[in-house]
Amino acid sequence: MHRRNFLSGFVSGGAVLFLGCNNAYSLLKENSDSLQETHKFQNDAGWSYDRIFKFTFSSYYLPFMKKFEEELGRERLLETLKRYRSEMLAEGITRSSANIDKRDVITFIEHFWEPVTVSKMWNNCLTLNIEKKTRDHCIVRINECIMAKAFIDTGEPEIGYATICHGDFAQAEAFDPKLKLTREKCLMNGDDHCYFEYNLT
Repeated sequence: MHRRNFLSGFVSGGAVLFLGCNNAYSLLKENSDSLQETHKFQNDAGWSYDRIFKFTFSSYYLPFMKKFEEELGRERLLETLKRYRSEMLAEGITRSSANIDKRDVITFIEHFWEPVTVSKMWNNCLTLNIEKKTRDHCIVRINECIMAKAFIDTGEPEIGYATICHGDFAQAEAFDPKLKLTREKCLMNGDDHCYFEYNLT
């Protein structure tokens, strides 16, 4: 499990319904007697990652958040999203790292960030570099993030930060209370990159 398992599930679940409808005409043209090796739900939708993320947030996720905002108010909505996201990420990494004995920065990076670098999906959605990895210190720099782009393009980076970014601090602390994350720059906040600095205190 990595930090965006929830998001990847949400994106695929939110987008597949629309994409299936979007391609209904072409599916109807297929020979009904032909055998498919995979279920039709697995067919290539022909959409870019950028288009899928932007559609999912602008047409599916954000309209829900706007309704919650009407009920809760802007400030309470953002506070609630930050709290729930932090709790979810903390619980997730606590479960997934339960059998890991070492609690240093290298282990955290190997468990949490390095799987992202070898993921085909996330290589198409993030441009990141892991720098200066030692037992008690590491820097992770993200130069491009498709989620930040999608939320900024749809005019809601504050909701994007609360949904995607805020929980990173709680996740590091849940792995080890001595592991501290400092992030002076964040793409979702309009900076030119995200700068994660982890220190074992």
